[in-house]
Amino acid sequence: MSEEISQPWYREPMVWLVLAPLILVLAVCSVMVTIAVTNADDTVSDTYYKDGRAYNYIARQDERSAELGLTGILQFDRGAGSVDLDLTGHMDFPDQLLLNLSHPLDKRLDQQIILTRTGARHYRGELQARPEHRWYVRLLPELDPAKHLQAEWHLKGAIDFDQGEAIPLNPVGQ
Repeated sequence: MSEEISQPWYREPMVWLVLAPLILVLAVCSVMVTIAVTNADDTVSDTYYKDGRAYNYIARQDERSAELGLTGILQFDRGAGSVDLDLTGHMDFPDQLLLNLSHPLDKRLDQQIILTRTGARHYRGELQARPEHRWYVRLLPELDPAKHLQAEWHLKGAIDFDQGEAIPLNPVGQ
C-alpha cells in the first residue's frame, strides 16, 4: 500500500480555485466602496426639510420680482474674468448685488460674486474662477448669505457656457 502524504491546506490547488474569486470580489468591493465614500455627490441637500420650508419665502421673492418688473441680461467675459449685468425694473437699484453661480454637481465649484453698480442700471463683478459647461445663476439684493431668504426679490437663470456667454435673468415662472 502506498501512503499519501497530505499537504497543508494552502498548498492544495483546489482550495485556491475556490478562494481566488472570493478574494478578488472582496478586493474590488473595497476599492469601489472607498471611491464611493470619498467622491460622494452633493446634489442632494443635507437640509432638505429646511429647504422645503423655505419654498414659501422663495415664491414671495419671485412674486415681488414680477411686481417690480425686474429682468436682466447677464454677460460673462471668461477671458477677462468679468461679468456684466444690465437690469431693468421699477425700483431704486442698490449699490451692490450678489450673484450666486452654482455648479449642478460639485458644491466646491460654487462662486459668490459681488456686483458693484457702475451706471444707473449697470453692474460689474470679477469671476473667482473660469466657469465651464452648465451653471445655475441667482441674483440677490442681499449680500449676507444668512439673510438670502429674507431678500426682497431675486432673479434666476441657467447658463451653458458651451452655447454662449450671455443669459437673460427673469423672475421664475415668466
